[in-house]
Amino acid sequence: DLERDADGWGYFLGLNIAPIDKVNIGLMYMSRTELSFSTDVAKDNIPNGGVVAQLGWDEDVREDLPGVLGLGVAYRPIEPLLCELNYTRYLESRAALDDGRFEDSDAGDSYDLGLSLTYTINPQWRTSFGYMYTNIVGMEKVSLMTEAPELDANTIGAGVVFSPTDRFDIS
Repeated sequence: DLERDADGWGYFLGLNIAPIDKVNIGLMYMSRTELSFSTDVAKDNIPNGGVVAQLGWDEDVREDLPGVLGLGVAYRPIEPLLCELNYTRYLESRAALDDGRFEDSDAGDSYDLGLSLTYTINPQWRTSFGYMYTNIVGMEKVSLMTEAPELDANTIGAGVVFSPTDRFDIS
């Protein structure tokens, strides 16, 4: 019987700028959210604390959500083509990561860098292609959770959108 929870407050700021018709620029900042996890576990019948002790969850720890800074630029060189570039930086070096699993890590500021192209075939159909590179800085693999591993990655995506009306899209 395991319960582990934390509460925190954060804020989001965003700015959208369209200096000319063919260019749109978006800036975004999400604040660091302080999280102090408390654990409640019934371990009367678990030898040596079991998996809970091995995970280090038998104590209260601080593990913040890092702040995030993002920049995106969209450019339409010709009417049916939209090109987008984005950069997201995760401010992990400024977040408290006191959980024992992070003792061998020296978290840096990880980032994503992405590029996408969207082509409008006609008013009802659009297609897109995208690529994103993710670089995790300073996190040792033994520190990462099996359920949500933060790994360096190359991601490729493609999509199609059908719009039977002006106000309804099927992706």
